[in-house]
Amino acid sequence: MYPLFATPTRTLLYVAAWIPIALALAAVMYLVEPRPAWTLAIVVGPLCMVYASATTSVWWILRGERSENLLTVGFLVRILTAAIVTALLWAIAANLLYTFLDPRLPEFIDKSVRRKDLLLIFVAGLGIYWLSAALHLAFVISLKAVEAERRALESQVTAREAELKALRSQLNPHFLFNSLNSIMSLVGRSPEEARRMCQGLGDFLRRTLNLGARERVSLAEELDLVRHYLEIEAVRFGARLTFELDVAIDLSAIQVPPLLLQPLIENAVKHGVASRLEGGRIHLTARRDGEWLHLAVSNPTDDEAIAAGGEGMGLDNVRRRLRASATGRGTLEIRRRPGEFEVHLVLPIEGMTIAAAPQPTPEHPAARGASR
Repeated sequence: MYPLFATPTRTLLYVAAWIPIALALAAVMYLVEPRPAWTLAIVVGPLCMVYASATTSVWWILRGERSENLLTVGFLVRILTAAIVTALLWAIAANLLYTFLDPRLPEFIDKSVRRKDLLLIFVAGLGIYWLSAALHLAFVISLKAVEAERRALESQVTAREAELKALRSQLNPHFLFNSLNSIMSLVGRSPEEARRMCQGLGDFLRRTLNLGARERVSLAEELDLVRHYLEIEAVRFGARLTFELDVAIDLSAIQVPPLLLQPLIENAVKHGVASRLEGGRIHLTARRDGEWLHLAVSNPTDDEAIAAGGEGMGLDNVRRRLRASATGRGTLEIRRRPGEFEVHLVLPIEGMTIAAAPQPTPEHPAARGASR
């Protein structure tokens, strides 16, 4: 469909644009040969209605052209040819109108006047067609620019989604490798704990598959996944692993990227519990600051062990996922203090609703803590 006729408003605007064109043509015809205004109206009015439809042929010429072919010599020749043919047909239509009106208005339409009018109509038709071509060309170029921008944006979004899926897919193998190592270490000395850990691992992986397939999850769901992970680790570490949760109740329904906290908690377990004989307490806090959500995971650590071990794949994965997210406004900051390691996340708040925060489960030492 011709885009200017796609809606009634556009059609009215297009018709309104032809009113000054019709008045200008009538004025020129009057200057060439003065005559009553009503005779000009019965000639110019129908002719402009016809030509308003005829000039839309430019759209169909431009529509099939590639962007690189616009304004080439071949393209300009096609426009010139179309202008000549269309203006000539318009002059023929004007002659037919004069032939129809001649026996009815013989005193107002002289043959010499007709010849002048037909020549004027032909020349005016050429100019109007070229004006229409210029306006349509600008319209087509703008449409092509918008389409190119849309395609580039779609390509960018597709690439970003593919990157996010690839990054999320790295989490399960990484965690599974560490968990299997833990199970292997328990099989010989504590088969019952190894069995419990296998059961917990199966439940945890089902949950990660469910949450990982979604673009956003609530903070409550993310925290629940963290608790299940800590329950698995509590089988291995027992009382050496404790967990403190400090989250305001009205933050539990905030939407966050899935599987964002688990790698941070896993990193804290690795450096704050596994590497220390006495174990340690992992502290997770969440607070709101305006339109931003601040998440912090801290753990005690051996400073030399952290310096030697680096930050690990989990933290790098989270950082890259934040950069590739839809908003791209999240940040991850590493804060090192004597005897303490903290990861600080800042996320824009989206989908904020009020809901009750889930309470920590007391079955395992890892779940000890408080929710505010």
